[in-house]
Amino acid sequence: MVLLTSIGCARFLGKSIFGQFGIVLGTANVVSAMATLGLGITATQYIAALRERDVERTGRIIGLTWTITAISGVIATIISVVTARPIAVMMIHAPELTNSIRIASAIVFVNAMLAYQNGALCGFEAFRGLARVNLISGLLSLPIVLMGVWRWGLNGAVTCTAISLVINWWLNERLLRNECRLAGIPIRIRQGFQETTVFWMFSLPALLGVLATTLVLWLCTVLVVRSHYGFEQMGLYAAADRWRLAILFIPTALFRAVLPMLANMHKQNPDGYRKVARAHLLINLIVILVPVMAIGCLSIPIMSIYGTGFRAGWTVLAVLCVSTIPEALNTILGFPLITGGKMWYRCGFDLALSAILLLLGIWLIPTYGAFGLAVAYLATYSIISAGLYIATRNQGIESDSRTAAAT
Repeated sequence: MVLLTSIGCARFLGKSIFGQFGIVLGTANVVSAMATLGLGITATQYIAALRERDVERTGRIIGLTWTITAISGVIATIISVVTARPIAVMMIHAPELTNSIRIASAIVFVNAMLAYQNGALCGFEAFRGLARVNLISGLLSLPIVLMGVWRWGLNGAVTCTAISLVINWWLNERLLRNECRLAGIPIRIRQGFQETTVFWMFSLPALLGVLATTLVLWLCTVLVVRSHYGFEQMGLYAAADRWRLAILFIPTALFRAVLPMLANMHKQNPDGYRKVARAHLLINLIVILVPVMAIGCLSIPIMSIYGTGFRAGWTVLAVLCVSTIPEALNTILGFPLITGGKMWYRCGFDLALSAILLLLGIWLIPTYGAFGLAVAYLATYSIISAGLYIATRNQGIESDSRTAAAT
């Protein structure tokens, strides 16, 4: 549904305005990353580990993550509205995008709440319910967003994207409340702050890692906008990046499914832990390599679907497709750090990734535009994946991590 929506938006808006749409959504995603505070993955880890053994503490952690996410989401939304003009003028050099960025501020709060909800639902292993919600949301978002683009252009696309996310949020909230009821878990909002140590030990490093990578990627897209034929180059990157996300769709779903399983097995069932991790690796290799080869070979006709002028971005699409392989390995090799509670260690690799991506982006993007960003993305994830393999091998964190990296 996301791919079909992006193709429709690109054909209605054209390459340049579609690039504006991409940078507006990217700006909202940066602020959203700040608002989530790493609480989505925190909810997954702790709900998965505690929901059957300690329902009271699970209820407190749900209450804590809900409260902090809601507060941070409101604050981040206000910040997004207030800073819309400076960002549009000083960073993007496009004051005409001020209103679009302000409209996208609604996305900030909803994205933060969705991250918490999805994390909590994955902790409950409510994958069938999540699939149903995502199917309904996807089917509704396609006509809603395309109608907005057709009637009101860029601002209509941004507004209707926010509306589709609100529908997703409402459906998720109903599902989460039902899962808590079925599990007999009371949501303890007031008592939730008894679990603040969870935030400092797990959520904070997760936040720093996600925020750093999201912020640096946004800064790189700003460099693309400032390059020659800026918004047209951004339009090429935005179109190609949708396919990168499509390739990673199943690996991301697998990550959400496997994380609560491994969190349960980490100490109680080491043999099961290794078997699940090994199966996760093999399935990821299969579901990534096949579409990478297919989309890479078809990159020219795929980009041509987006409309006049997008064909030139086939090299961007080809490089971003290949980058999904080290990006998926980065996730797989980081599993032992997450399930083992070594989040500050994992954060260090994320910060290193951000620094390398920024340096390569500064070097390549001014000359090569969107293609330079794609190359920087591929090179950065390749370096970090190799670093994760070496670090986990030398420190002997988990044998399954070494097996995964070697494979």
